[in-house]
Amino acid sequence: MLMACRTFEKQIADESQRSKSLNDLIFQTRSQINTLERIIPTVEPKIITKEVKKVEQDPMLINESARLRTALEEERNSTSNLLKEFTNLQLRFTQVDVMKQKVEIKEIVKEIFQVDPETERELVRLRRELQDSTKQREQLEVDINKVMVDLNALRSQPPKVEIKEVNQEVVKLEKSPETLREIERMKQQLERQNSSYNSSYELLLRMRKERDEWKVEKSKVETKLVTKEVIRYENDPLLEKEADRLRRELRDEGQQRRATEEKVFDLQNTYILLERQKPQEKVVVQEVTRLQKDPRQAMEHEKLSRSLDEEVKTRRKLELEVQQLRALVEEKERILNQQDDRSKKIQVEMELRQIKTRITEINSAPPPIEENIIMEEVLKVERDPHLEKVSSSLRGELEKERNDILRLEREFRNIQIKVEVLTREKSMEKTVYKEVIRVEKDRLVEGERTRIRDQLNQERNTRRDAEDELQRLSDRLNRLENTRSSISREEAMLIQTRDALRRDKEAVEKDLKMLDMEKQHMSISYQQHSKLMSERSLVSREKSIKMETEMMRLEQDILQEKDKLRQRELTLRELLEKLKNEEKQNEMHMYESNLSTKISIFDPDTGKNMSPYEAYKRGLIDYSQYIILQEQECDWEEITTRSSGEQMLLDKKSGKQYSIDEALRQNRVTPEQVRRFREGKLHIAEFALLVAGETKPKPIAPLLSSTTHLQNFSYQSGTVSSSQQEDNFPIAGIYDPSTDTTMSVRSAVTRKLIDPITGQKLLEMQAATGGIIDISTRDRYSVHKAAERSLIDNAQLQRLLNAQKAFTGVEDPVTKNQLSVGEAVQKGWMPRDNGMRYMEAQYLTGGLVDPKQAGRIDLQDAVTRKMIDGSMARELQEDVNYAKDLIDPVTKEKINYKEAMDRCHTDEHTGLLLLPASSNSQSYATYRPVNKLSNTLYSSLNY
Repeated sequence: MLMACRTFEKQIADESQRSKSLNDLIFQTRSQINTLERIIPTVEPKIITKEVKKVEQDPMLINESARLRTALEEERNSTSNLLKEFTNLQLRFTQVDVMKQKVEIKEIVKEIFQVDPETERELVRLRRELQDSTKQREQLEVDINKVMVDLNALRSQPPKVEIKEVNQEVVKLEKSPETLREIERMKQQLERQNSSYNSSYELLLRMRKERDEWKVEKSKVETKLVTKEVIRYENDPLLEKEADRLRRELRDEGQQRRATEEKVFDLQNTYILLERQKPQEKVVVQEVTRLQKDPRQAMEHEKLSRSLDEEVKTRRKLELEVQQLRALVEEKERILNQQDDRSKKIQVEMELRQIKTRITEINSAPPPIEENIIMEEVLKVERDPHLEKVSSSLRGELEKERNDILRLEREFRNIQIKVEVLTREKSMEKTVYKEVIRVEKDRLVEGERTRIRDQLNQERNTRRDAEDELQRLSDRLNRLENTRSSISREEAMLIQTRDALRRDKEAVEKDLKMLDMEKQHMSISYQQHSKLMSERSLVSREKSIKMETEMMRLEQDILQEKDKLRQRELTLRELLEKLKNEEKQNEMHMYESNLSTKISIFDPDTGKNMSPYEAYKRGLIDYSQYIILQEQECDWEEITTRSSGEQMLLDKKSGKQYSIDEALRQNRVTPEQVRRFREGKLHIAEFALLVAGETKPKPIAPLLSSTTHLQNFSYQSGTVSSSQQEDNFPIAGIYDPSTDTTMSVRSAVTRKLIDPITGQKLLEMQAATGGIIDISTRDRYSVHKAAERSLIDNAQLQRLLNAQKAFTGVEDPVTKNQLSVGEAVQKGWMPRDNGMRYMEAQYLTGGLVDPKQAGRIDLQDAVTRKMIDGSMARELQEDVNYAKDLIDPVTKEKINYKEAMDRCHTDEHTGLLLLPASSNSQSYATYRPVNKLSNTLYSSLNY
């Protein structure tokens, strides 16, 4: 009994443990069910589509077979009709062969030709034209002599010097390089035609040009250009004038062509008349016809027959393939119909598995990731279709006119030669008797023979078609037999698969029964668990009510404590105010006046002010003047302490302090001067120089202009900030050594000195290091302001804004914080390639940029601040890792940004880096730009 009781107790303990484990499982499944109930509305429903396919006979094939049968019957009828016609034609042919051939004899014709008087008139007219051309040539020679006399007189004259003040308004016109190239090509064609047409007139123009050049060289005019840049986007009047001129020249060329065509037509008429007047020879010709087989036709016939056989074979192969594919489709449909029952069971199992896997996925799923969608606007630049049509039409008309002129010139030469030959043979008259005997065959007989041959060929073709049809039918029978044997084999295979599917079905039914049993057990355990949960929920509700009451009591206590704290804060504030008032009474009262003296130098060429250092770098002043000006620049501040009575003057620039009381004791200043300074009658600069013991500086040159600003403000106000330290600039523009001109990146791309990809990369590096650079003023602008100032193209705006984020910071879409480039690359908010390129430019121009603070940061500080990691720092330090995505405009080789900076030319005036690029444009030797503004004007003239 004891053993039985103990075993019973063990069984009860085991059952209790099992019930606990089952309750835990039920609790887990319940939680999973709740999560699934929350997730199910958000999950997209699955749509199951079933396709029901019916196997029927193809109506197209049935219609095609009926059509082929009717066509076969029609062909048989046509062959019988053709046989009848063939027999009739054979009879007709025998009758025609019996007939005799007819011989026609023509009479002898004697003709006498006389010379037409129009030819003599034409010759007289040609002589007159030749005389007119000689007169024109003599007149041109006289004009040339006159121009030579004027030219010699101008060469002997002394040069005249005139001074003119010209106010010129510069209008920038954007020209399309393609239209310019097209116009240049058309100009060259027209110049070639004009040079071949009138060489003497070109000689006269050349002499006039030489005369004008001597005038320009002898009269040296000094012009002062007051340029006012006004950017207007308008149609180029030069292009419109050029197009009008080309149209006029085309009309003139067309008129000349018509005139030459009329001349050629007249000459052709004269040639025909002379041909008629020429004596003819009569030749007796006897035609002998020989019937031979044409070997080419035989070869073509054989080729056609071979190709037809090949086509028939390929068609048979294709039909076989079609039948095989149809059989495969039918098999697949049968298999699908048989697998419908099994698929239902498999679908139930799959749904269970999917639910379990979905639960595990939901438990192990990471938090949702927010997507950052960047919309990029792509502007597609297309050509003007109107300009393309006009240019293509002008091109076509030019080609037509040129071809017509060449053709007419050839015809003109040939006709002239023929006219000369006819004029030589004109005087000789000859009577030649010519007998022509023609033997002609009967046309009816020939027509019958050709028709009979065609009928024979048709009969042969029909016979071959019938043979092909028989062959096709036999092949079809063979295919049907093969398909029958394959179908029998497939039936055996299908029976085997059916048995296997039955076995699978039985196994699935057993599994379903097991699942039903498990489902019942789960429902029972779920009911027990729900009872336990209801009991637990009651207990938890009681606990929650107790907790709420305790929370209310604690909140009341907290509010009381807060009221006490507020009262204490008020008392503390009152005490602090009293202390401040007492400190203010004992505190020293200070006041200060501030003077900032900044010296600027006026540049007469550009009309702008600059610092002494910039003037010294540009060579406008020497070193001694620069030192004196630096000494004159100061930032004076007066501080008076009433408690101690000490009065001080502070030079913020040098950091030196000068005591006013000590200056009074040393007699550097007098009490009268101090009184005048207090009343404001004596300037602080003069008073500071007296206190410091220095004399007044001498004024240097009329170039200098100093600006003094006096400000009185309280002790807490800020002073005048010093000039910012200059940063290293990236590649700012392009330098053309052939013309000694500088230009922006955009103008270099439009002139095709550099490729567009290299220009885009250079502008991105400028935006990533602080802004787009204006090479004329050395100022940097944001991308939007640069677009307003036409420094960049609007199509490049989006890419440059992405590059500008490397300097201003990339916004984290999660935390809304400004990140540096390295941090954005590490977090995946910016592509690594773009980020490394931007950091290379920043590293090469002085250091990385942190958007949270001003200035540049070296690599070690950036690594310590976790702006970049160690691998990024190593890549930036090694030049080999830099991407070679730029093309050198001179050597056409791929280089990286550091190599491009090493190859750059430093501008003497601005100190900017300019990438050298050679151009093929002509340069003006008589004019060399002096300053930056005239430099840009000179580059536009070259363009």
